[in-house]
Amino acid sequence: MSTFKKITICISLLLTLVSSAVFAQGKMSDQYRQMGGIAALAESCLNTKRLETTLFKTIGKTLYSNPKIGRALYQLMAFYFEGYEIGLKKRVIWNGSLQRYNKKIFNCKSKSDVSIIQKFKTRILQQLGEK
Repeated sequence: MSTFKKITICISLLLTLVSSAVFAQGKMSDQYRQMGGIAALAESCLNTKRLETTLFKTIGKTLYSNPKIGRALYQLMAFYFEGYEIGLKKRVIWNGSLQRYNKKIFNCKSKSDVSIIQKFKTRILQQLGEK
């Protein structure tokens, strides 16, 4: 499976994951904002940068094999970094259906919150080809 297809599947996965706290929309900018928030929460709550590192490697491979999408990826990464910074500082995730960051603040000490973050992280990693 090509890395571009893996990124597309990963983004599509965000559309299908259902959580009371997080709902992804079809717009790519929404999806990248949400991925940034999830990566930030995974880093702070699960003490791992594996999701972000894997995502960046996959994007790098995709860009290398498809340089024409460089400008579009650059623009999408701005949304990713926005979601990451806000997720890290405020512990929230972008809600595409509301077009704003959710009001639910994730708590790293809450087992249910950590479970939601872990599920997102695991599913995204699986879609990116990681185990």
